[in-house]
Amino acid sequence: MAVNGNGSGTGNGKANGRAKSNGSSSRPITVLIVDDERTFGEALEVALGREKDLRVVHVAVDGSEAVIAAGERHPDVVLMDVSMPGMSGIEATRRIKETDPNAAVVILSGHDDTHLLARAVQAGASGM
Repeated sequence: MAVNGNGSGTGNGKANGRAKSNGSSSRPITVLIVDDERTFGEALEVALGREKDLRVVHVAVDGSEAVIAAGERHPDVVLMDVSMPGMSGIEATRRIKETDPNAAVVILSGHDDTHLLARAVQAGASGM
């Protein structure tokens, strides 16, 4: 899994009272984890839960649940599995970004596919 992002919009913080990413935040960065492999999502939740500057607000197991959770919880960051049954991570990303343009979506994938990255970025993802 690789994480590549252009870092746009990271220097000035976020709207809606969201956490700033420059380290001067007064509250943790909220994270929504989306992966159809429940064990992986829960393991990631445990690992991120050890970081004092991060707070996992929900672990979703499919794209539809992710869209609903993002609408209710307004996470700063969404860690999105790309390949899931039903709604794909790309479609879920598109829907989340339509309702919350400030959410940073990072696509999780075990594949190093430049076409997939291009589709994810077109959908509004910050990187993969």
